[in-house]
Amino acid sequence: MVKGLRQGGLLVGDWLAKVSRWSSSTVKFDVKVIGAEGVVDHTTITPLEVSAFLRQELRKCRTAHRHVVALDGLDTFFFEAEDEWTSLAGLMQALQAVNREMVTYGTPVSVVAAVRSDIFDMLPGPEMNKLKPHAVHLDWHAYGIGGDNHLWKLLTKKAAVERPKVTNLVAQYLNTTVSIGPHRELTTFLLDNTRLLPRDVVALMSYLQREYKGSRSVPEENARRAVQLYAEEYFIGEVFDNLAGVLPAGKARGLAAFKDALRTTPSRFFTFQFMCEELAGDLEPNEIKALLRQMFETGGIGVRNGQNTDFVYRKVSGAGFTVRYQFVLQDALTRAWNRPWY
Repeated sequence: MVKGLRQGGLLVGDWLAKVSRWSSSTVKFDVKVIGAEGVVDHTTITPLEVSAFLRQELRKCRTAHRHVVALDGLDTFFFEAEDEWTSLAGLMQALQAVNREMVTYGTPVSVVAAVRSDIFDMLPGPEMNKLKPHAVHLDWHAYGIGGDNHLWKLLTKKAAVERPKVTNLVAQYLNTTVSIGPHRELTTFLLDNTRLLPRDVVALMSYLQREYKGSRSVPEENARRAVQLYAEEYFIGEVFDNLAGVLPAGKARGLAAFKDALRTTPSRFFTFQFMCEELAGDLEPNEIKALLRQMFETGGIGVRNGQNTDFVYRKVSGAGFTVRYQFVLQDALTRAWNRPWY
C-alpha cells in the first residue's frame, strides 16, 4: 500500500500540495499491494477505497496493549488557503470518527492530534464545537511564570531520561537570584522570554547549556548571553514563520517591509497608526491588521490595555486582539532588536 501511495504521488513529504487531493484523486492502486484479493472484485482501488479497507482490517485487530497514535506538526502544512482550512477541519472530524469506531470495535487504540487553539477555533464546520469536550487545552500559564510553572516539571522529566540525577531542574540549576530589569528570579526571566510553549523553553535550555557547562546553578551573566542568542537566532524566525500564508505570495516585499517597521519602532510600544504610516505604499491597512492579528495570535506581540498587557498565552484583563490600544513587542523580540523598553 505504501508503495502504491508513493507511486501515485500521494505519500510524499510535501503534504501542503497533496492533502486536499485525496477525495478527488483518480490514482488507483493494485489490489495485490495491500493483499485485498477476494475482499473487493476490482483489479484496482482508489484512495478512498484504501481507507475503507483499512477500517475493515482495524475491525479485526486485537491487542492486549493500549496504543496511542499522536499527530503533531499539523501547522507545518497549514496556510490560509481555503481548501486547507476545510481539510484540517475534516481531519479533526475524521479523528473523532475513528476514535468512536475504535470504542465500538473494542480496540484499545486512541488517535490524538496537537492543534493550535487559535487555529482550532477558526476551523469551519457545524460539528467543530462538539469536539471541544473531547479536547485537552494545555494552559502553560496556569501556574504563573516562576519556578512553580509545570513547564519546569516537563523539562525535568525530559532531562532525567538521559541524566537520572536530574530530579528538580529549578532547585538544582535555576535557583539563581538575578537583577535583570524587573526580574529577581532566574526562572521568571527565562519564561518571560518565551511564549510559554514547551518548544520555546526546550530551545532556550539548549542555548543555556551552550553558555554554561557547570553543574551548579546558572550564573546571571551566562543566562543573559543565552537569552540574547536564543532571541536572535531562534525566536525571530519562529515568530515570522507563522506569518507565512497570511498575505498572497506576491506580497513578499510587503512582508519584509512589515518586519523592518517592527524592528525599528521607537520603543517596544507602538500603535496601529504608526505601522500604517510606516508601511504606506507597501501594505494596505487591512493587510497590516491581518499581520498584526497573526503576530498576536502566535505570541509575538501583546496588547496594552491601560495598565494591563495581554498576550495570547497570558491574558491579564481577558481582552483579545484590537487595534484601538497600543501593541507591545514580546520580551525576546525586544532584546533581539535592541528596542528601548519604554
